[in-house]
Amino acid sequence: MSSQTDPRWRNKWWRLANLYKIVDKKSNLVKLKLNLSQRRIRKAILPGILAHTPIRHYDLKCRQSGVSTFWLLYYADHAFWHPNTFVGIQAQDRDTLDFLWEVVRRAHENMPKSIRPELRKDNAKTLSLAKTNSRIIVSLRILSTTIHKLHVSEYPLCDPKEIKQTLAACPPTADVTLEGVSAGVNHAYSKWQECKVPGSGYTTVFHPWFLQGEYREPVPAGFVVRPTEEEVRAAMRAKSKFGVVVDDGQLLWRRTMRRELGGKFQELYAEDEETCFLESGEHFFDNQKIKRLLDEADSYNRTNPPAEETSAHVAWESPESGCVYAAGADVAEGVGGDYSVLAIFNVTRRRMAFRYRARVG
Repeated sequence: MSSQTDPRWRNKWWRLANLYKIVDKKSNLVKLKLNLSQRRIRKAILPGILAHTPIRHYDLKCRQSGVSTFWLLYYADHAFWHPNTFVGIQAQDRDTLDFLWEVVRRAHENMPKSIRPELRKDNAKTLSLAKTNSRIIVSLRILSTTIHKLHVSEYPLCDPKEIKQTLAACPPTADVTLEGVSAGVNHAYSKWQECKVPGSGYTTVFHPWFLQGEYREPVPAGFVVRPTEEEVRAAMRAKSKFGVVVDDGQLLWRRTMRRELGGKFQELYAEDEETCFLESGEHFFDNQKIKRLLDEADSYNRTNPPAEETSAHVAWESPESGCVYAAGADVAEGVGGDYSVLAIFNVTRRRMAFRYRARVG
């Protein structure tokens, strides 16, 4: 039966479960079978899909939860079956992009030959489809074309300025998805809090490590696991927030990983969406204090938006007679290097009045 007459082919979820293959954690090439984290994403976005509204979604995750794979195949499937679609995949570095690109290429190469889309162009960063005239591209920045589907991987590690410029290429109808592990109290923390506000237009899903069944160690026969006070508190959070009873095997795995990773454990294997930001990252300054300052800044920015804003500068106010101003600059080498920055402060009012930031000499 052909794809034109078989109703299953018109069902996206059926295609995702039957047409695309991935490499699992045991290095086997298998069909995609949604794990718990991936099913939670589907549940979060399904109401919007049924309402025909654009997807705007943020996944805060632990390592190897399958979130990236879900979104890559979700968008690749759309490009394979729908015309004139531009899918953009962005990340913080080339190594990450190479890994993401392999997921997309593997899915295409292992489709049944009878329905595998013919390629017009295939190189290290672009898959261009002949029949649908759709494209999938991976890049560190995407500035020059309209993006219909955008996925940003490891968003907390990305340059927020680069992401902002890429988002400017997304029309209001575009699907935009962000994901990543926490990396301290930075722009990703602010975005996560913003997305959780009702009416933000975003859905959010937090993916703690204990939802992944493979994160456990065998318990030796006769060995009694006696949880510490800290472990009891962590288990109680898991039960109250997610309905998960952390078993002895998971506790042993957690102990091992905390010994090996130290302070990086909460960054890579988050278990609480607040503490993962506060306990992750390597900061000289106190993260609790940074969090309070960011919360205050976000609150101020919501009630005092910029008076003027472009891709290069932000002006919060016009010059005010009688106020004292001070300016400072940090120059860089130019295009391809670091940013040059000019900041003007209203000393009298104790606030920033203007900022210019661009890659110029």
